[in-house]
Amino acid sequence: MGSKQRAYTPEFREGAVRIVIETGRPIPEVAEELGIHSGTLHSWVSRRRRNGMSVGVSLLRQGARELIDAIPR
Repeated sequence: MGSKQRAYTPEFREGAVRIVIETGRPIPEVAEELGIHSGTLHSWVSRRRRNGMSVGVSLLRQGARELIDAIPR
């Protein structure tokens, strides 16, 4: 029997990673809020950081909710 693998749009992945990086919120917390497995989000964030695209953590906590609501699913 095959497993159910969900496909996420590049925009959803990027938005989820940005929430973690820009707000500094814990990956498990963001993952739960978005309804995805924390291991999945962790791999996306790790890949982004490994590729040197992370500029650092900023204090954009105020816009976090707007980012979450704007992510297409």
